[in-house]
Amino acid sequence: MLTGLPNRRALMARMAVAVSGGTRLTLLLMDLDGFKNANDVYGHSAGDLLLQNAAARIRNLARDVTVARLGGDEFAVLIPSEARVSATELCVAILHAFREPLRIGAYKIRLGISIGYAVSDPERTDRESELLRRADVAMYAAKAAGRNCFRAYEPELDDSHRLRVQMENDLRLAVEEGRISVQYQPIVDAATFEVVAVEALARWWDPVHGNVPPDVFIPIAEMSGLITGLGRHVLLTACAAMRDSKFDLAVNLSPAQFWDGELLREVQAILQETGFPPERLELEITESLMLRQPQGACEIIDGLRALGVRFALDDFGTGFAGIAYLRQLHFDRLKIDKAFITAIESERRAQDMLVSITGLARACNLDVCAEGIETAEQARIALMSGCNRLQGWLFGRPQDAEHLLAFSSDTASRVA
Repeated sequence: MLTGLPNRRALMARMAVAVSGGTRLTLLLMDLDGFKNANDVYGHSAGDLLLQNAAARIRNLARDVTVARLGGDEFAVLIPSEARVSATELCVAILHAFREPLRIGAYKIRLGISIGYAVSDPERTDRESELLRRADVAMYAAKAAGRNCFRAYEPELDDSHRLRVQMENDLRLAVEEGRISVQYQPIVDAATFEVVAVEALARWWDPVHGNVPPDVFIPIAEMSGLITGLGRHVLLTACAAMRDSKFDLAVNLSPAQFWDGELLREVQAILQETGFPPERLELEITESLMLRQPQGACEIIDGLRALGVRFALDDFGTGFAGIAYLRQLHFDRLKIDKAFITAIESERRAQDMLVSITGLARACNLDVCAEGIETAEQARIALMSGCNRLQGWLFGRPQDAEHLLAFSSDTASRVA
């Protein structure tokens, strides 16, 4: 009803009729990259409009063949062998079309699209379901290749697809059984290099998969709906581990956690259960969270601040935050993304941008933490530019709580 396209059942019926008549089919399966984030940020009404606009773009390029919406942000195109358009030509055209942002009211929202395609096998008795499975495998291969691209099905892809499914199932068990560990990265005072805070970071070691990097398992957790449970586990574990230390504790909130109606109750319950002082807890959110509903975000932040919890705006400069948002929402700290730190030793422009950001923060009564500090010169420039706190490998990599507490006692002397 939303897009006016056939649904999954209709698509499967058309596939069955075609293959029973001996028609060779090519099935394109595609998923919108970034849709879930956009839906969280801008709201479900905007998400519906995005789906309608995306459907229109695909349909305009595939006029003479079947276009269907399988559910969520997943679309399909069914190309019979006699069609004039080829799969690769259509894939290229669709990717090119999605280079242009989608307009939703005053916003321009840029979404990518990952496409996989497969050709029917007349020898298979389960031809429709197998064709759909193969296209799905190819689509996930496109996502694994960096998204916003297309891949054709090859039998070799089945192994990596089975691994991804197994990894998702194993991650689900690890979250349910509390087997995700938490490590802590030091955050230091910019003037003294003494550790004053730590950031809690999730780590996953699995008997089958070994050490799985966060940039692999966090996206899996987000796509599979595990991220809220994972975030709750990290917060509970970190508060318990750092309760008796002298350090502030920084913990990231995912979009799903932030907009969960139970967030305030859960944070309050964790603070009560662990006895962690709320004034030492700093929750970090990214800029994109604010765009969905600034007033709603403000209410959530204010509710948690009433408990004594502080808020930091993470990865500042990589999203869309403006001065109006900084004034409207009550933050305590800006965390400058490491992308702004990398070049400050060699580029005057990078230094000027850092000074500008810290000046803006001071005008808004915010402290500033610079991330990604790897050299003593970067630390010196960040201090001179107005940063209060520093974080990066210069001061220590993520480590377990026991090592962190022993390590932190002499950080200043080792860096100096």
